[in-house]
Amino acid sequence: MSNSATENHGVLGLVIHTKEDLYRSYMPYIAQGGLFVPTADHYELGEEVFLVLSLMGEPDKIPVTGKVVWITPAGAQGGKVTGIGVQLAADETELLKKIETYLAGSQESGRRHLYALKLKIHFYIQFGFNMFIDSHCHLDRLDLSKHNNSLSELLDDARARGVSKMLCVGIDMNLYPNMLNAIEGQEDVYASVGIHPCHVVESPWNEQQMRAAVAENSRVVALGETGMDLYYTADTQEIQEQSFANHLKLGSELDLPVIIHTRDAREETLKVMADHADPKTAGVMHCFTETLEMAQRSIEMGFMISFSGIITFKNAADLREVVKAVPLDMFLIETDSPYLAPIPYRGKPNQPGYVAEVAKCIADLRGISVEEVAERSADNFHRLFKRCVGGSSKRRRPLYKQLSGFGKPAINAIRFTGLPWPGKSCIR
Repeated sequence: MSNSATENHGVLGLVIHTKEDLYRSYMPYIAQGGLFVPTADHYELGEEVFLVLSLMGEPDKIPVTGKVVWITPAGAQGGKVTGIGVQLAADETELLKKIETYLAGSQESGRRHLYALKLKIHFYIQFGFNMFIDSHCHLDRLDLSKHNNSLSELLDDARARGVSKMLCVGIDMNLYPNMLNAIEGQEDVYASVGIHPCHVVESPWNEQQMRAAVAENSRVVALGETGMDLYYTADTQEIQEQSFANHLKLGSELDLPVIIHTRDAREETLKVMADHADPKTAGVMHCFTETLEMAQRSIEMGFMISFSGIITFKNAADLREVVKAVPLDMFLIETDSPYLAPIPYRGKPNQPGYVAEVAKCIADLRGISVEEVAERSADNFHRLFKRCVGGSSKRRRPLYKQLSGFGKPAINAIRFTGLPWPGKSCIR
């Protein structure tokens, strides 16, 4: 990749020979697209630029117009090349199509690739591209019709949003084989096996079947979800209690944590936990919506508290007080996808990528950074689910903070991207 420029900011030249050059030069996070042009000349932000582009050996050169939205000054940190970022004019749609085609082989796949790249940079700018972990989701129950019926495509979206691991949770032994098939080949997805309290009739406890499920798959890292639900199925309370107790006892024996669901059964849930839970393996109170007292009693028994998108709802003021009080070494974050999408996605199907909104809300409530929420929740996840491969995420400073050393031009350049600026409250 090379360039030339005439005096008095005449027409710039940019030659891109290879796909690698194009990756280095193209700036997809800039609204309308942009190109980085190496130059030692001095430019001002907003200044109009005229450019002649030689692209991938094409015989015809391409005239390009745009304006300066990024400046990398001489002597920039890390030995970066001196130059300018040029935002393409709104009518440069044909050039964008060419770039997409070269980068990804076809216009359709190119758009998906560039969308994922833009999304990744969006979240890097907002959240420092932390490695979030969605500690509870139901990937086999997602509607994939808007993702070309491809779970991989939906999970690529989550990965672009900074999600590094997901725990797909079992609810019914009859559905369990299909759940495993759905997540097969997804190396960053782990599984649990268990019987939801609302499924205890159609999926009765079978210890031999449960043991086999754990033994046959190294990616099974927990039992559950189990627990008590007297809101929907109060008539099966006795069966629920027995199934719940069986999960806790087997979890203790197999050294596996237990994922607990509770609704309209506060004291009943705590009693079974007190009678049968092993504090050495413990587990997690998933999608927690109960009182601070229940959270404290659960923590005393070694259980972590997991918060979902519910904490962003306007009517969840009491729950947000619980968020503020739970120790930072005893919480997790989750989506419970496809249910309970956080604001600003409320009313839409939930998905693992939205766990970043949960982390942002906790950060706002606790007065800490999003990267600290990501790091602490990842540490907690790996401490609880010991069979998961890999340690915690390393904290990274958000891009807008990293750029502070470059001064106002770099900060202003971020504002040209058209992406939301960090700092809005999670309660909308």
